[in-house]
Amino acid sequence: MQELTASRFRSRNAADADHIAIWLADFESALHTSDRAELASLFAEECHWRDRLAFTWTITARRGATAIVDTLIIVQPQIHAREFEVARNRTSPREVTRAGVGVIEAIFGFETAVGRGFGVVRLLAAHPDKAWMLMTSLSELKRPNALQSNPERSRQP
Repeated sequence: MQELTASRFRSRNAADADHIAIWLADFESALHTSDRAELASLFAEECHWRDRLAFTWTITARRGATAIVDTLIIVQPQIHAREFEVARNRTSPREVTRAGVGVIEAIFGFETAVGRGFGVVRLLAAHPDKAWMLMTSLSELKRPNALQSNPERSRQP
């Protein structure tokens, strides 16, 4: 039986939740292995990422797969983002139109070395293996002194 997490097995007829679950699994796998090419393949030609503290410890915006991947590759060894999954008790993944673009939109949760976060991903409805927009946000710290435990992070503005 083939694994659901591999993008090449994705069907355009898959349910919205399946597309999101597959993309999140592929994203986590590429982050874990620091696979630059695989990470880049998960984003559309025109794409955007906004991070609010979860990965970069600042409010950071990136445009384009190269800029997004460069940042993710740099921060992942310290952040250890993992356990990406569709958020429970939130709006289910659904197809919507945002800024005139048809997307499959979902809210997801994840963990890092120091906290838990949530995010929103918008996959292109016409190409559900490509993210058009990604937002990540830190929502809670696992321990109160998490910032002090890494002197490099505490020095960032």
